[in-house]
Amino acid sequence: VQAGIEAIAGDVVSAFGGKAIETGAPILPGLIAVPVSRPSRKFTDTVVYLKRRLIRWNSTATHHESKLRAASRPHLSAPSFWSGLRDAYFRTVYFVDDYKRWGYRALRAAIRQGKQHAPTLVFSSSPPPTVLWVGTLAARRLGIPHIVDLRDPWSDTVAMLDPTRTLELSLTQKVEKWVMGSAAAITSTGSKVADLIIRRQPELASKTFIVRNGYDGAVAPASLETGGRLAILFAGELYLNRDPFPLLNAQ
Repeated sequence: VQAGIEAIAGDVVSAFGGKAIETGAPILPGLIAVPVSRPSRKFTDTVVYLKRRLIRWNSTATHHESKLRAASRPHLSAPSFWSGLRDAYFRTVYFVDDYKRWGYRALRAAIRQGKQHAPTLVFSSSPPPTVLWVGTLAARRLGIPHIVDLRDPWSDTVAMLDPTRTLELSLTQKVEKWVMGSAAAITSTGSKVADLIIRRQPELASKTFIVRNGYDGAVAPASLETGGRLAILFAGELYLNRDPFPLLNAQ
């Protein structure tokens, strides 16, 4: 395995979580960093801040005062109008995800690095989904294969979050279908994600593979004495339909 890692050479285009990493810094043997910072979101952050302040302000008003205000201004429809406008704005900003502006910067950086080092393939890992879109465009521009890696579902996440967002779901599925269809291969850390993709696009079955998460570092020897205590480590996040209670409730 170590010999295989040493044989790999490439550039890693990433935001690196906002950490201060210099361009060209080594990450692993043969892999160098190409940091691309996320652009500021002053307007969006301001809107979110004002929304939170408004919710906090409304929560301090008494129920009686709220009824009086509604009764004194029954003809006003401004709250519903602004609510709809706000919802439309955020649905547009967060279509696919909120990394699209960063994705444009990352695409330029990937193409620039590709022209300098003549890579043989582009590998992109999601989430966020914008990374897959960037990988597809970069691979097309450089004329090399693109490998898509999915750690979570893409369009299915939209359906799970809000089934009423039919237009957004339809558009997301079109983008997803284009990205998956353009890929030379698709990898996933779990069979559930792979099954969802193949169910929607059966033609992808021959190029979809499951690659389980590995473990870096030495394996610590198991303790022979537990003292009656059960310790469970979950390396991940609890979101969407992930629920630990069936395991915790097992007898």
